[in-house]
Amino acid sequence: MHARPSLLTTFLFILLSGVAHAQWPAEGRGQCKSSRLRAPDTAGSMATAASHSLAIYYVLPAGIAYEEAVYQRLVEGARDVRAWYQCATGSLTWEFAFPEIVRVYSGSQTREYYRDHGDWWGSLLGEMAESGHPIWSPGTVTALWARGAGWWAGAAQGCLGECGVALVGIEAFPEFNNPEWSGGECPAATGTAAWPCTPLGALAHELGHTVGLPHPFDVAETSTDAFHSVMQTHWNYPDFATGTESPWGFLTLERQTLYRNPFLLPGVDLLQPHDCDIVNLPVTGPAPTATFELSSEKLSVATTDSSADAFLHYWTFGDGHVSDRVNATHTYEAPGTYTITLRTAALNAMMARSRTEVDLDACGDLTARLNAWPATTALPARFRLGAWLEASPDAPIDPAATTISVQIGSLVLEIPAGSFVGKQGHWQFSGTIAGLSVSSSLQRLGGTRYLFTLDAEGATAVVSPTAPVSVTVGASAWCTAS
Repeated sequence: MHARPSLLTTFLFILLSGVAHAQWPAEGRGQCKSSRLRAPDTAGSMATAASHSLAIYYVLPAGIAYEEAVYQRLVEGARDVRAWYQCATGSLTWEFAFPEIVRVYSGSQTREYYRDHGDWWGSLLGEMAESGHPIWSPGTVTALWARGAGWWAGAAQGCLGECGVALVGIEAFPEFNNPEWSGGECPAATGTAAWPCTPLGALAHELGHTVGLPHPFDVAETSTDAFHSVMQTHWNYPDFATGTESPWGFLTLERQTLYRNPFLLPGVDLLQPHDCDIVNLPVTGPAPTATFELSSEKLSVATTDSSADAFLHYWTFGDGHVSDRVNATHTYEAPGTYTITLRTAALNAMMARSRTEVDLDACGDLTARLNAWPATTALPARFRLGAWLEASPDAPIDPAATTISVQIGSLVLEIPAGSFVGKQGHWQFSGTIAGLSVSSSLQRLGGTRYLFTLDAEGATAVVSPTAPVSVTVGASAWCTAS
């Protein structure tokens, strides 16, 4: 977390934000210690680095029990911060070192020992390194969530930029805070007023230190815009910045540093929950453009990027999925209205954004034959529908578990899940739906092709033989042309 570098800084923060902190932590707690931390000289081993990744640990001192709720929250938080970095940089983020994302480390000493022997940094890190864990290991930034470390937060870069370590106390999570370990109660608030209990903002901030980002208030070129940065006001994470602190994220000069750093990687596939601000402060030159054309077919979209002066292209598709291709394609899982957003970045780290909405219909092509007989006083209305369905190879039809809906013109008939009976690829249904006597069958023809038939009879069954037809099975749908 960020320490107040001076009384002037504190005054400026309160003046600019308009919101005073509900509580300042005890001396030495809840403060970003990066300015006082140092990494060992490991430049001689840099040649061993084969990749660049982020290793995250859940550290348990001796005598403190493992908590599954804590572990799951750390995994969730790691995913969230990684996604935020990708959004805030315009397509670059961390690659996790461990397939489980967070690895558990059981310490050999008590929390009191780590606290009193080098203030965690000087004792825990050496112990983990001696045990073979990647502490000051070229190619790895290591983030430690330490149970019992209270509101401790600090980080440093090492290995001449090829490694780094961050350490944050788990008590920064309000739901896991122990006042005996942190020295205070978490404020019952969000955003700025929640500090020092803003754990994900603290992690995002400390990770910035591991890749060379200082506190911007301490740098002449960024001091004026410092309060727009996670490296100064991390309590705004992910979208609490208001007033003069908005827009908020990474400053342009910070993004320039990140663009050159080997730990921030393109092409990381993830689910994106964030919609980050564009922060073009300080102005470093002209911004790129962000323009594109869009085409769609069924549930698929294709983009054609016509932006100028951009070297990064970052797409979000409104369903969490992302792409950093210049011209991106995406297929949605369900119909609906989605917002497609393009962020572009220039080499000077200025950014631009453009977005548009697209309405998608789930229907694939339906081959169907409809015979219908109009109602008369002598002949009840009836019709017969035959349709050929081609299901997705990885989602075969199971009428015992899904609802089948048929629409012919304005008439809708829905056969509830579990209504079909049968076996060996042939299912049948007979019953009354919407006042009509209905019999239906579904026969598997081979592979993922099916023949669906439906016969209906009743006074309300008048349909036109030329009416548009749709058949929906679960989330999959097929339609004839209207």
